[in-house]
Amino acid sequence: MTWDIQLQQVEAHPIQIYAGGGSKVRRSRLNRFCEWQLTVGNPWHLPDLAAWRDQLIDIEGLKAKTAGDYLSTVRSAYRHFLRSNDVRQWLYDLMPADSSPERKLALMTEFETRLRNAIDPNNAPITIIEVQDEGDTDHLWLTPPHVATLILTPGGDTLKGLRDTAMMALMLCTGVRAAELLALDVDDLQVMFGSTLALRVKSGKGSKQRLIPYGAQDWGLTITQQWLDRAGISSGAVFVGMRKGDNFYLTKEGHQVPAGISFHTLHGIVQIVMGWENYHLYRFDVGCKSFTSEPLAGEDHYSDEPIDAYLTEIGYQLFYEYDFGDHWEHVITLEKFLVRELPAPLCIAGNRACSPEDSDVYHIRWQVH
Repeated sequence: MTWDIQLQQVEAHPIQIYAGGGSKVRRSRLNRFCEWQLTVGNPWHLPDLAAWRDQLIDIEGLKAKTAGDYLSTVRSAYRHFLRSNDVRQWLYDLMPADSSPERKLALMTEFETRLRNAIDPNNAPITIIEVQDEGDTDHLWLTPPHVATLILTPGGDTLKGLRDTAMMALMLCTGVRAAELLALDVDDLQVMFGSTLALRVKSGKGSKQRLIPYGAQDWGLTITQQWLDRAGISSGAVFVGMRKGDNFYLTKEGHQVPAGISFHTLHGIVQIVMGWENYHLYRFDVGCKSFTSEPLAGEDHYSDEPIDAYLTEIGYQLFYEYDFGDHWEHVITLEKFLVRELPAPLCIAGNRACSPEDSDVYHIRWQVH
């Protein structure tokens, strides 16, 4: 029996055996791929990722970016497979016993070359079209009644309601992004731009500072000042998170981490800490539950749920995974409860620089507080 035939007649898919671990999403993606290979008769050792891409996009209707994450997961698993010494020994054991060492080495080299070529991203490219300019009909414009409804919804009777009203008012009047809003300090609110009062964004898109004139939309500044007066804030971050009893704590660089934030918000904070750009999917695992923006399995929940219900005791942990291809795993531990003003999140320990997006650098240790 030739070696090629023996490779095809293995009882279980080798990728599931040697590289099938990781999170539930990763396992689910690999299982779906392996089942597809079995269904269409695609040899496990010569994966046709172009056909898998077409299956995901054309047949199953996945978006190009999501399909790219699926392919990235498969490629990562095969790369892990090729790096394993246990795999090499298993492959050698499948070779004919009477083969010379030279023949075995030649077979192994040919196998690895063919497999690396099969998983090369250039063999299954995905085109993601970015829309630069959109017509007015592609946007949903807020009417004056819509604006009034938004502003009145939080209510100004409570401190939290007034804060949320001020946040929406300032965003409506200036057009700042959510991350820019959370990074505002008190001294950014009233900056003179010529003879016009303006809002200063210290670091916006592209790490550029800019001034935004209020013009006739200075009513947002008036509501924000009411919030500052009620909250007793005269310096530092404009918007703070609140715990029970209206105790505050702040975040470093103005990014808020109040009690009650969602898993999705915590994901955004980790992205900022790591210097990543939110290219890939993610998930949080807590006990037997998982939280993600795109639930796939029965155990999955949407990540808009607050983290408070799951971090109730000192030492409780969240397990965070980002990029199901490169398989970045993080452990987030609750170390203490704080009821005073505090700059957080703050990186307190680390080993080397954070790895960039889509890299294969491993064993990074970091913590946030």
